[in-house]
Amino acid sequence: MKLRTLLATKLCFFIACFTYGQTSGIELAPSISLTATIIDFEPTAHHYDTCDTRLGWPTICLIDGEPWFGCDKGITLPQKQLTQLTLTIKGQKTELDVSGMYNPTFNSPISPNQFKIKQTMNEYTLYGLFSDGAGSYTCKWLIINGASMRCLISTNERDFIWQIEE
Repeated sequence: MKLRTLLATKLCFFIACFTYGQTSGIELAPSISLTATIIDFEPTAHHYDTCDTRLGWPTICLIDGEPWFGCDKGITLPQKQLTQLTLTIKGQKTELDVSGMYNPTFNSPISPNQFKIKQTMNEYTLYGLFSDGAGSYTCKWLIINGASMRCLISTNERDFIWQIEE
């Protein structure tokens, strides 16, 4: 009976780990933290559309009918998927839009140097840099009283300027 209980416990632990992936958290400022969940990308659970690059090869341009970020243009599928990003400010949790966000790090948890948060009056702006070594992209979210909106997701180099601004 003990063996059956032990096996059931280990199976539940395995399923929980598989389902929830790797969750990590960082502190961005006093009383401001960020938690992320990154899972392995499961190719059979998604639908892909390819586009003609007019350069002689196709590219995967849509995953599940949506544009996606996290890989250089080509036919390579992502390895990881960001499924949850939660910003906590003074105990108030805000879920951030992470749709279309893949390969957010190089097989590691998120780190404070990937993000910058700014406060103006009663609103916050969160900037993030995501990359696994290729296909870098940046995001910007506006957060007001527990509500959020992703204002930007981009691979354009001009949008990375937040990294050097004070």
